[in-house]
Amino acid sequence: MKIKNEPPPMRGQALKITLIYLFIGALWILFSDQLVSVFFSDSHSITLVQTIKGWFYVLASSILIFFLILLFFDKYKATREKLDRSNEFHLDILNRFRQPAFKTDAIGQADFFNRSWMEFFNTSQPFDIENKWFRYISNDDKDSFSDGYRNAVLMMAPFETQIRMDIPGKGQRRVFLQTFPYNNPEGFYAGMIGIISDITDTLQKKERQELESDFFKRAIDNIPFPVFVKDLEGRFLVSNIEFGKYLGLNESQIRGKTVFDLFAPAQAGIFFEKDNELINSGGSQEYETRIQYPDGKERDVLFNKTVFYKSDKTLAGIIGIYFDISKRSDKEKAIEERIQYLSEKNAELESYMYAVSYDVKNPVLSIKGLLEQLKDHLEEMNPRAVHNDIKQINEATEKLKMISDELLDISKSGRKKKTFELFRAEELISDVLHLLKASTTHKNISVNIKPALPSILGDRAGLKEVFFYLIDNSLKFTIKDQTPFIEIGFDKMDQFTRFWVKDNGIGIEENRLEKIFDLFEKINPDSDGKGIGLSLARRIVELHEGRIWAESAGLNQGTVIYFTLPSVLDEKSGLTSHIKLNSYFYEHR
Repeated sequence: MKIKNEPPPMRGQALKITLIYLFIGALWILFSDQLVSVFFSDSHSITLVQTIKGWFYVLASSILIFFLILLFFDKYKATREKLDRSNEFHLDILNRFRQPAFKTDAIGQADFFNRSWMEFFNTSQPFDIENKWFRYISNDDKDSFSDGYRNAVLMMAPFETQIRMDIPGKGQRRVFLQTFPYNNPEGFYAGMIGIISDITDTLQKKERQELESDFFKRAIDNIPFPVFVKDLEGRFLVSNIEFGKYLGLNESQIRGKTVFDLFAPAQAGIFFEKDNELINSGGSQEYETRIQYPDGKERDVLFNKTVFYKSDKTLAGIIGIYFDISKRSDKEKAIEERIQYLSEKNAELESYMYAVSYDVKNPVLSIKGLLEQLKDHLEEMNPRAVHNDIKQINEATEKLKMISDELLDISKSGRKKKTFELFRAEELISDVLHLLKASTTHKNISVNIKPALPSILGDRAGLKEVFFYLIDNSLKFTIKDQTPFIEIGFDKMDQFTRFWVKDNGIGIEENRLEKIFDLFEKINPDSDGKGIGLSLARRIVELHEGRIWAESAGLNQGTVIYFTLPSVLDEKSGLTSHIKLNSYFYEHR
């Protein structure tokens, strides 16, 4: 960079004038004597001409010098005026700056301060040429600033730094100082222009924001639930540790991404739609959904989201948190199932109470009438009629006892606490057939039992009832003029053993195959039973973690009733696929 901050020096112009003068003088000396000798021959004339020639040279030289000096001063004056106008222009510009500004000469000495500078330093007098404004710089920053500023002046290079300054009436302020070189109109380096900006409030605000941001981040990182913050474009701005664990990513991998970058399309679509609803409506939002975790498991979660605003009250984005409510959902589902179960049982109970009240009413009325009749027959002394009345009263009483026993069976099936034990299925079936021996003998029924029946781990008495009800139904609902038979068998099904009782009896219509296990539903509506046996059998099987169902090709096509029980894996220990001997007790739920 060229260095020059004044008009051209006088000695340069003087040198030019001197050289011109010497050149003209040399020409005059060389050629003037030859011209004189041509025109004059006597010495007196030559002397006179030489004298006139000398004065002419002096006069001509003086005129020439006069015009050269006049030209120089005109140029100097024009340059000076140009510099003054440039300087005034620069100073006017600096005075218009809203920021404090100063100007220096070529060696870095300040020679101008603008009005904003005076206001900033609470002074009406400009600082002197010795740069005493340096004294307001904090002692901790003076050395580093002086070194940097001095080097910038020497190198004629831009310079910027942050320093602390003790300003009268304002205390210590943090300022950002910039200086940059400037040239005069002729393109030569003229000095430095400096500007300072009070960044105290900005830095304090930034520090507060950093503190608040750090506080916020630490706070949400200690929340044991996933928390996230998004902008209006759906990009994640902040997320806590738990959210990162859910995705298997760290915060830097999440920041700036959208739901479509991080989640499966279907799931991301739900989040995106819900976010748009919240942004359009404002306020807060709560909803439940199901999400898939990185381990592949799906969980029910509850989202709580709200919008947040900038300092100017414009919408800034969304902050959200969600909770894993899978356990709560499971409990709610269990409660709903329980309510449904109780509702069904209440309906069954109402139906049963209606039926029982009807069944009880008939024998009671019969007994009442028979007692009146017995009274009359006793008065008439009619022994045969009395005997007949007593017989009918006994029959009505037996009917009431049967109804009472059925009610007791239902009550016990729901409350009795049962212990599982290991026993052979063939022993249990043998006991049941012994109880039903009279019926099988009377109807000449052939019972075929599949050999090598497995061991069973369960409630012996309860499962005995199951086989009893199933075999008894097969005995009851045979077809006349057809040789009846019953087949009892089993097969293995993964972790369960499937048992069945098959007959060639009256069969069941397809639309009633499920209903026959409901309370008070009869296989044959015209039978004397109450429709309790198969319902109790289903309860017992389900409490063994099994299931029961019926299959039939239709009326008069026979019936097969299947039920499953957990298989015994080790008959010595009683270990099954689900339960272990003497370690499990169950109650009807």
